[in-house]
Amino acid sequence: MTTAVAIAGMVDVSDLPRIAIDVATLESASGVLRSAGGEIGRAAVEISFRWTGALPSGLAVPGAVERLYGAMAPSAAAGVDLSTDTGGASAALHDFCAAVTTLRSRQRRLEEDIAAFRAHAAAVVGRRNDDLDVGDEPLTWRGIGDLVDANAELEDRVQRLRRDWTAAQADCADALRRLRNTDTDDGLFVGQHSVPETRYGFDFVGAAAAFDKRITDRQLELLERLGVMTVPELERWRKRHATAYEAFIDQPPDPTAVDAWWRGLGNDPHTLSAVQQALATALPVLIGNLQGVFFSARDLANRTAVRAYRSSGRNTALDRTIAKIRQQMALADATGTPLQITTLDPRGVPRAALTIGDLDIADDVTYLVPGMLTWTAGEDAVPQWVDSADRLRRTQMTYDPGSTHAVVAWIGYDAPSLLTEPSVRQAKVGGTYLAGELNGVRATRHGDPTINVVGHSYGTTVSSVALEQTRADRFVTLASAGLAVERRSDLQVPAGEMYSAEARGDRWADLGRGPSQHRTKPTAAFGTKLFDVGPDGLLLGSHTHDSNPGVLLSDGHWVSDGDGYLSPGSHSLDSVAKITVGQGNHVTRSNYDG
Repeated sequence: MTTAVAIAGMVDVSDLPRIAIDVATLESASGVLRSAGGEIGRAAVEISFRWTGALPSGLAVPGAVERLYGAMAPSAAAGVDLSTDTGGASAALHDFCAAVTTLRSRQRRLEEDIAAFRAHAAAVVGRRNDDLDVGDEPLTWRGIGDLVDANAELEDRVQRLRRDWTAAQADCADALRRLRNTDTDDGLFVGQHSVPETRYGFDFVGAAAAFDKRITDRQLELLERLGVMTVPELERWRKRHATAYEAFIDQPPDPTAVDAWWRGLGNDPHTLSAVQQALATALPVLIGNLQGVFFSARDLANRTAVRAYRSSGRNTALDRTIAKIRQQMALADATGTPLQITTLDPRGVPRAALTIGDLDIADDVTYLVPGMLTWTAGEDAVPQWVDSADRLRRTQMTYDPGSTHAVVAWIGYDAPSLLTEPSVRQAKVGGTYLAGELNGVRATRHGDPTINVVGHSYGTTVSSVALEQTRADRFVTLASAGLAVERRSDLQVPAGEMYSAEARGDRWADLGRGPSQHRTKPTAAFGTKLFDVGPDGLLLGSHTHDSNPGVLLSDGHWVSDGDGYLSPGSHSLDSVAKITVGQGNHVTRSNYDG
């Protein structure tokens, strides 16, 4: 009897599914789709606002500019929606690529295990038959219990791989089927056919919900694998899987699940385990932006990225951002200021969050959300908002010395320019990032600290988007450029815990609200408590739209010299501090809503 006959019917590599997908090409297509959709959205918005902005001097009829804007708004909205739709399709393709990568890895392991098993089985059967007496019936593998069990286990793995491969294809096909675009009579301009809600046929919300759990499961499976790698293996993986490495930022797994995984590697945020340190230093962008891990680990990861960064020599946005962060790190070390770098996304327009205090233990956490023109690469944004965070935290400590406080200078989104400020698009993207940050705090901090959100100008627009998606204990708006919600009930903030202020003489807030896609004004009728920011005794009044005007010194120190909403010694800063430590009933109320 030959060996082939002896192992006939045994599991074979030919039983494995054929996973013939060019992942690199598909990932490239996904990126092109997302990029092209984004360009369409930006172009539509730019056309709309350039049209409306080019004609006011020649229009004397009252309301003509507003009507012109209203006529163009549907085209801009359609472009933005198409951008969102293509982003959803890109996300579906990216998720499919991630699944294929995982499935191929499983397939390779199975091929190796099957080959090894068949060789072992042939050897065992051969030895057993060599020991038989002449005339005895030859043995096959089916008569050897250990081989039968091992074969059954491999067959089960093969079947599970086939099921998962079929499911991955079905999931991707189901998502892409939503891109049916059957509404061929879509009208983008007033006077033509109306634009239906599903004008491009892609139900992004539904698709995202369907993918959420699968994304979490797959990302966690990857995290589990990374958690057992050596540092050289982690570094090799990072270099070879740049797309998967950055995918955690825009397609993050559930932070509660991440927290459970992370604590399984070590449960003390102030004494990280060797594995946690290795992950943070070898995978700095991943860990530095991953909701659900300790903020001390995110700080370590982001500091590692900052220290390792080498300037391009071309004065890029990232070059300038890293220089500003390095400056603040040195200044904090020199002054003994507790600084954590809790977000650092180096892609595109760099995003960052610098925290004064310890987010891993603070009883009271406050996010400061800046407005228009606030970019990490700008001359003033990082030092100005870190100074504001420091000033606010110091004032909070005077009113609530028995608690620990952390204030986050959250420059965590691509802020609008004068041209794009009327659009809500950047607020929606930024608001989603901010909601993820707030959810990350709760997932990591099982004691659920008090969370405050303080928005300035367009930062209130961003904050309102976030607070549609998740909750905060208190919400403060300063010089709001308009909220992206219509009703107070749309915000997940407890009754009586929303406060708003606008300085007399601040005209920029009115300009920011209209004409725009975020025109809701936080008034008493809306359901907010108005508070006074004028002079009060020794406290200075605020009279302009600035948050904290001042002068930047060569060492990165910010010297405040104005009357902004967060300027030191101002009535406004004092009131914000009281509100964010739960003493809002002690602020001076006002009837002035701008």
